[in-house]
Amino acid sequence: MRLAQLALERNVRSVLVDLTQGFHAAAWSSIFPALRKSGFKLGVHLPPATLLEECHDFATTEPMSQAAFVKAAAANLAVPTTRALLVQLSTDGLKAQIGLDAATGTQPFASPTLLCTELLGFDRCLEPSWRAFGPYPIRFSEVFYESAHAVALVNLKPIVPGHVLVIPKRRIDRFTHLDSDEVADLWQTAQTIARRIEAHYNAPSFTFSIQDGRAAGQTVPHVHIHLLPRRPGDFAKNDDIYDELEKNDQRRQLDLDEDRVPRTLDVMAAEAAVLRDLCRDP
Repeated sequence: MRLAQLALERNVRSVLVDLTQGFHAAAWSSIFPALRKSGFKLGVHLPPATLLEECHDFATTEPMSQAAFVKAAAANLAVPTTRALLVQLSTDGLKAQIGLDAATGTQPFASPTLLCTELLGFDRCLEPSWRAFGPYPIRFSEVFYESAHAVALVNLKPIVPGHVLVIPKRRIDRFTHLDSDEVADLWQTAQTIARRIEAHYNAPSFTFSIQDGRAAGQTVPHVHIHLLPRRPGDFAKNDDIYDELEKNDQRRQLDLDEDRVPRTLDVMAAEAAVLRDLCRDP
């Protein structure tokens, strides 16, 4: 089973990396930022006298056992060890497991790059200019707003002008699996965006919609809020928008809504640039 799928099933929130047996900054220079941009809290245990950089949520160079490090990191990050991916570099190489229970299995990896790619589960995950929507890589040119735990991106096939998506940075499939700080930030981000784009789209109303799980119509396994500017009479029946949303959520797998042609990357990037200016913090 791919590590990304296992992390999804176990609702992993933190990555704890024990590098006391050997730390080479060059090998991890792109790994730590990639983990954090993908919504994971990051804890690291480094050899004594290692220069600590500001790319971790918790870091220590104090001599301690792995168990003591894991306990300290769990307390500082406020994430239980059962939801932590533990990564250790030893004489046997790089190994990872979820939680302290050995029954979950330990997976070996040939390099930090392979481990990170397997965990994040999308192509080009190590490149700063790419994000993920489920298993799909998203160019940063499609992203127009970023908060502590969420990003907002333009839509491939918008139902109405200004139809955008707000997603948590962490790839998680169920809204009910998000932590409270992620939930608060997700909805705060949606509200902020609505306030800043309503005049641009001359929208007196908005629809905010989440399809939480397959039975609700979700096909992309990544929580997302549909944010749609609304105008009087934009649908013959107001509830028709939910039928359109169900089609829209399948746009990357099935072309059920053939009447709406997918937009080009240039068109999406141009819209994102406009929205980025509108949503820029004062």
